[in-house]
Amino acid sequence: MRAEIRSAVKEIRADRDSGARQLALAALRALALEAPECTGEELRESCRALAMARPMMTALENAMAWAWSRYLDTADPASAVQEAIELIESAPEGMALAARKVIPPHTLMTYGFSS
Repeated sequence: MRAEIRSAVKEIRADRDSGARQLALAALRALALEAPECTGEELRESCRALAMARPMMTALENAMAWAWSRYLDTADPASAVQEAIELIESAPEGMALAARKVIPPHTLMTYGFSS
């Protein structure tokens, strides 16, 4: 495993301030640095290591699974990881749009620690 991935795994394990989405993006961005030059086996190993950095964090595991799945479809590690990054970056807007369709205006107030 490359040093960038080992470092990202260490940082993700230690981070107790960021939310799941931020950690998933951090993992994908670390993977994006490696992806253009890695083999499929290296990508698989890196995805697994990053997902296991916080095994109870589903968003992180799902991000790595999505990147790996896209790689299996495209055989292009760099574009697979970039697609996963774009998916996670656009998720809040999609959730807000879906909520606007079913929740009447001016009726929702939320409070939470997660991003």
